Amino acid sequence: MDGNDVVAGVDGPAEGQGQHPWEQALVRQGWELVEVMERLGPARTGTVFAPRWERSTERGASAYTPLPPTEGLSAFQRAMYESPGNLTRFAWTCALVRPGERVMEIGIGRGFLATMLLRDAGIGGYRGIELEAGNVRAANAMFAANGFADRATAEQGDLYQLTREVVADHGTDLLVCCEVLEHVPDPEAGLKALADALPEGTDLLVSVPLRGRLETIWGHVAMFGAARVRDMLAAAGLTVHHVEPLANTWVFVLASRDPRGSGRSALAAAAVPDLVADLEAPPEWPMRVDNVDVEPVESRWNRRLTSHRVRPADPERNERGAYLEATAEADPALAANLGRLGRGPLRRVPALRGAKGHYAGMQFRCTGVRGVRFELDPLDIDGVVAFYADFYAGGTRVARWKWDMTKRPKSKHPTFMLEERRSGTYFRKAQVGDVSTADAFELHAQVEQGATVRFGVRRLGWLR
Repeated sequence: MDGNDVVAGVDGPAEGQGQHPWEQALVRQGWELVEVMERLGPARTGTVFAPRWERSTERGASAYTPLPPTEGLSAFQRAMYESPGNLTRFAWTCALVRPGERVMEIGIGRGFLATMLLRDAGIGGYRGIELEAGNVRAANAMFAANGFADRATAEQGDLYQLTREVVADHGTDLLVCCEVLEHVPDPEAGLKALADALPEGTDLLVSVPLRGRLETIWGHVAMFGAARVRDMLAAAGLTVHHVEPLANTWVFVLASRDPRGSGRSALAAAAVPDLVADLEAPPEWPMRVDNVDVEPVESRWNRRLTSHRVRPADPERNERGAYLEATAEADPALAANLGRLGRGPLRRVPALRGAKGHYAGMQFRCTGVRGVRFELDPLDIDGVVAFYADFYAGGTRVARWKWDMTKRPKSKHPTFMLEERRSGTYFRKAQVGDVSTADAFELHAQVEQGATVRFGVRRLGWLR
């Protein structure tokens, strides 16, 4: 059956039209995910996308019924085929075929995937082409042992000698070439040979390991990033119908020579695990923000200042909330040194700056909160060494975030959100305890000797 019939059944393109927009969108999303995986590397994608790999692995394990012992399949080889990653890709491949379809595979190993396609996916016929004679014998033995010798065969052959006539003679619906191109020195030529051998109506499923994965295997002589795989497919004249990363290791691509959509892409999309169906919100969610009036009181951190005051905002200067203006005490000798240093990097040296013990800030009363969101107006903070955001319960500090001023926000009025699970670009967690016990929030600045600072809290909201 021509896969385009299925696409047309879901409002697909009419005869002669191009690839369906929904298929194009899914392909773009697939490439974006592969590109992100490549940039992050296997360790970080293993963590960031853990739910995806866990769901896929669970499906692969649950879909697998062990194959019986077979001549030519050693214990080591069986363990390799039955690894979580391989069972994941086998289950996904089985989901891409319909009962009764005919499959041809290039590079068949010991026939493990082929036997699963015959037994679990119910394909109507299988023909495998394999370069290694030992693998051909083992695959045919496996077909016979599982009762599939009447509709499955393996033979020795070369990828580069594959022709369209050979593929068409088998009545091939899906041509599979997975975990092969990384073994050949010219994978571009190998993929072009596969593309040239595709008859009309036949799809191609091809896979390679993504860069950073499996490159320590000596049999792998080619390495692939997302850009290289895309260029290979385009050069081979193929239209991509689906892109899927599997097991944090491989990139699977469904393609054909037909510029229209493929019904098999709907099977591929349906095989993607649902990562949110059973998702439960953690007990600390949902969280809301209660915006309140900015009403500061005297801070316990107003130390060693010659002057300080909290003033109301001036609407004519586009101000809102409340503002602190403070000048720190100065040692005349240190102040003179700082004056000579100007604003260069030496001014940040603590011994020269002499800023220890000079603080200016505002306090805000709170109760039953889980964090805070505030908008800062940094009118004049050149003399600030660091900002601190503290929560106190009965005079005991229970949480602290610190901004050491090595980075300055680009926004004129930056907004910060501080709560237990966050460690932002500017304010970083220094101590986080039970914020819900707090009765006061302090925003204060460590100030250079003799410096005057001015900053405002424009808006304030409590996280609950």
